[in-house]
Amino acid sequence: MMITDLMSWSQSDSLQSSPMIGNIYNLLLEDTVLTSSPQQSSVAGYINEDIRETPGAILILSADQIKATGATDIMDVLMTVPGIGLGRDVDDVIGVGMRGLWAHEGKVMFMFNGIPLNELDFGSYALGNRMPIENISRIEIYNGPGSVVYGGAAALGVINIVTKTPLEMSGTRITAESAVSNGLSSSNLINVTSNHHLGGETYVATQVSIKSALRSTRDQSLSDGNLISFGDSTRIQSQNIFIGVSKKNFKTQFYLNNYIYDVSDEPYGIMMLSMAWDNNWHTRISKKTTMTLRSIYQYQMPWFNLNSSDPDLISTNTITQRITGSVIFNHQFNSKLKLSGGVQGFEQYGRVFAKELTYSINDNNRIRISDFALHGELSRHGKIGIFRLGGRVEKNTFSEILYSPRFAYNKILGKYYFKVLLSDAFKVPTVQNINLGPEENLRHESVASGEFTIGKNLGSHSSAEIAGYRTSIFNPIVYATDTIQVDNYLNRAVAGTEGIEGRILVQSKKISLHAGFCLYRVIGNSDIAEYEIAENKFKAYLGLPSTRASFSSFYRLNQIVGVNFSWLYQGKNFSYEYDFLNPEEKVLFSQPETFIMNLGVQIIPDRMKSLRIITGINNVFDSPFFVASPMTNGPVSMPLYARQLTLNIQYRFNT
Repeated sequence: MMITDLMSWSQSDSLQSSPMIGNIYNLLLEDTVLTSSPQQSSVAGYINEDIRETPGAILILSADQIKATGATDIMDVLMTVPGIGLGRDVDDVIGVGMRGLWAHEGKVMFMFNGIPLNELDFGSYALGNRMPIENISRIEIYNGPGSVVYGGAAALGVINIVTKTPLEMSGTRITAESAVSNGLSSSNLINVTSNHHLGGETYVATQVSIKSALRSTRDQSLSDGNLISFGDSTRIQSQNIFIGVSKKNFKTQFYLNNYIYDVSDEPYGIMMLSMAWDNNWHTRISKKTTMTLRSIYQYQMPWFNLNSSDPDLISTNTITQRITGSVIFNHQFNSKLKLSGGVQGFEQYGRVFAKELTYSINDNNRIRISDFALHGELSRHGKIGIFRLGGRVEKNTFSEILYSPRFAYNKILGKYYFKVLLSDAFKVPTVQNINLGPEENLRHESVASGEFTIGKNLGSHSSAEIAGYRTSIFNPIVYATDTIQVDNYLNRAVAGTEGIEGRILVQSKKISLHAGFCLYRVIGNSDIAEYEIAENKFKAYLGLPSTRASFSSFYRLNQIVGVNFSWLYQGKNFSYEYDFLNPEEKVLFSQPETFIMNLGVQIIPDRMKSLRIITGINNVFDSPFFVASPMTNGPVSMPLYARQLTLNIQYRFNT
């Protein structure tokens, strides 16, 4: 996994260095994002730029658009995004699929203010009441191959969660949230956020949160007549700490998350402890050249099994550390020609927690992994459009030398814009991919992707676009449970999808709206039995419905009251699950089409402008919604979203 110079909890370096910053800060009394257009991002490239000019399809959801979904969790927000679906991995871990392809283990990079979140052993990031959303400024989503900039952990996409800066929210805000679902206390949250201007060009932001929640409150009948009560077995505990300091061109960030949950159908639990310290220094070498130096230290206890005596589970309990360094530069030759790129590398150290156990790779209690990469991109702006040609060369301990090229073309014609992207990407096998084997020669995945996007600007903060794409994965790494061993990682031949996705974003003082749809089909040369539906292999992949659509809106009735309304449609969802009457067999289940509706009200009392009261009903009609396994490994689909009543109270101290 390689790390680029994304802006850490700030949307623009040039804005931060402005001499007018103090006056701007004093004017920002509300949480509206005024410091930069939400139509700008650096998530797909090297600098912050208009997303009409960036490679590939990028979606940016503002704080108000997140509010419109009625979401109480990041997972709820991502479900409304075209092209993203949810799947259930082993141990109840919920991950994402991207454009119909299972992307959970090391194919989509999750970031928090540019800090990498994926755990380092398997490469995954588990969703479900893990991170509070109250202080989020925006979520940047890149539905496309990100290996040129990020390396082998972003083959299918990038998701960056960005919190509010001291320029967007001053003072200290305390949030208390409680929810009830199906007669159970389904969520309790305390979150404290503090953003301050310390004088001059120094800013500090902090966030501390504690959450206890259930990931499901439903009961599920099994084929043998037994009942799983998810309300009794999906409790999570999550604690988060974030500290960020910015002074002139230097930024430092610290992030800590401790995530513990019960496994619904097992007697043990899982802990995912993650800590990161990120330092970023940006400087101008000359009038035409800028450089950024960055270092990241990560400490993790990834996918740590608790209260288990199973030696196979205990053997994957590790302590993992990684030190990443990078140098990124941008050189403007003239008004039309620019070169961006850099050097990145990391050293990763792991050890099995139980000193008497070893990695099967080297028969040693400890392991070391090295990675080094060169990457860059040349772009030319002209009357006929913007041309970009770039690539990445990377060498990892677990792979040969890899190369990932990218070509992009963008053209703006008045209110309309067009994008073409042709890109390769790759996914490097992770430590546990190799360790669990059984193949010692497990190969990296190669991804070939092409897409075409047409969009229209509907205003300074509003747009509509539609994108068509085709993605192929060669040598996909598959988790298999019915081969030589109980757990295996194997290479298969080809996986891939083609489809379309569309979206509309509207942002104004009165209304915030986000709507989208996506549909896909499996490509004709797909050959990956663990993902396919045997009866119709081209219809869809397991666990990831071929059709999804969503609509979310938030409307400010006046200065006191705002209302939100959202709905989500998901097509049929397929999964192979164990027949508990005949444990040797797996049965194809088809979950029906599902509609979910959320309603909510926000109140800002007229005489207490610092107080906000948000109440809502999620899943108004109590519709069943299932997250299914995207592989033929047999776990029961997890039902989510029983009707839930939520009360959220926020109070801000302006200091």
